[in-house]
Amino acid sequence: MRILPSYFGLDVCGARVGASERFGELVVRARGLRGRGFEEKFDELREIVRGELANVYEESEWWGAKYDELRRNVFNRWRMRREIEYAKRQSEKFDYLLSSNYSLREALEARAGCARAHALLFFVLGYEAELGERHFICARKNRSMGSRTRELWDAFNGVVWQGQTKLVNLAQESLMDKSFGKGGVVKDFLFELGKLARESVRGENGAWEVVCSYNLTPEGLTVVEV
Repeated sequence: MRILPSYFGLDVCGARVGASERFGELVVRARGLRGRGFEEKFDELREIVRGELANVYEESEWWGAKYDELRRNVFNRWRMRREIEYAKRQSEKFDYLLSSNYSLREALEARAGCARAHALLFFVLGYEAELGERHFICARKNRSMGSRTRELWDAFNGVVWQGQTKLVNLAQESLMDKSFGKGGVVKDFLFELGKLARESVRGENGAWEVVCSYNLTPEGLTVVEV
């Protein structure tokens, strides 16, 4: 565990904070929420993240299927070569954001991110808005169930305020096709919430792990990387 001077340098399972013009604009919006009520800040930040980042898992599946469909059409392959190349580039771009290490700058440029990016952006904006008394990100490795089996990260946020913990999985909420999120990692996590309230839970076989948090102290908000 290490205490950081700010969220810059924070690494959430390979997703990092990266400064950009758009990121700076979102920080300004988040700071403008200081002084408002907890629920208002929570809901506004949730909408900001949902508006900025599509679900990259869904985008990867859609563009991969589109690319396969276009290149199977041998009669139109030459006429549609530009469309085929574009679909290929889109599929590769979203595949990269799905399974590689990258920064929020890259996610915001692509307007899509995996669960790590959704959780990290909400965390950072929550810090700037002074949301809650404690805010943590939980993550675990998970096997995807789309057209291709891949080892991916699940991640979501928990915010503590006046003794109550509010959970949100923004990657799941950003899905256009809700069948991708059937079951729900937040629902699954509720069984471990009691343990996580006392300490970080580390383990094998897909156990949830608190990877970072910020905490309200007499000196202000303190960022901790676990």
